Amino acid sequence: MDGSPSLAPLYPSPPYEYRRARMVTCLLEGAAPRDVLPAGLDLPESPSRAVVFADYPDTTIGPYREVVVLVGADRQGAPGMFCPLIYVDADAALCAGREIWGFPKKLAHIEVEQDGDEVRARLVRGGVELLSLNGTIEEHVDPTTFAALGALPLYNRKLIPGAAAKEPDVDRLTQVFLDIVTHEASTGTGSLRAAGEAAGVVGDLTAITMLATVVDSVLPAGEDLS
Repeated sequence: MDGSPSLAPLYPSPPYEYRRARMVTCLLEGAAPRDVLPAGLDLPESPSRAVVFADYPDTTIGPYREVVVLVGADRQGAPGMFCPLIYVDADAALCAGREIWGFPKKLAHIEVEQDGDEVRARLVRGGVELLSLNGTIEEHVDPTTFAALGALPLYNRKLIPGAAAKEPDVDRLTQVFLDIVTHEASTGTGSLRAAGEAAGVVGDLTAITMLATVVDSVLPAGEDLS
């Protein structure tokens, strides 16, 4: 079935296809605060965090840009990534992400630019620059080098308040597996500056390893784990 509203739905049912998406993944060292993770998930022994700036020119729900903050999370001993923060610049992407999988999406202004080997990206919401990236691509690599990252499950806490604003109608842990084919990949280094709610997960100013890719991917329906 298609999504809400029932008259003139905003988005179709998954799966969603993404073609020739350009993504810049910032890999950070160190662990996120424990209280970032919901019940049912644990911090792994080898902590990891990532910030992904994405430009999707051709998707099932139209073109849009996205910024995703991810932290490593174990569920029953199996590794995955939890999404505490995510931002988009299109309403269909926001509503579908929240209502189907539970991604905590918010609307924001997003810039992702590459000039030769220089990469710049910004995330601005409510007049506050929450994230800014300055990086340099240094080496082209085998596109399959980081395939394991894309194979991990993505976890979300799907939280929907009740109409009486007392108990939630929905409070569940979900997971989804993306199907990703990487066509181009490059590595580099840079710095990532964060403010506001993003700084609580990312830190204020962080040196990062950068992975720039061009991918095709499919986002299928997810699974309720609760």
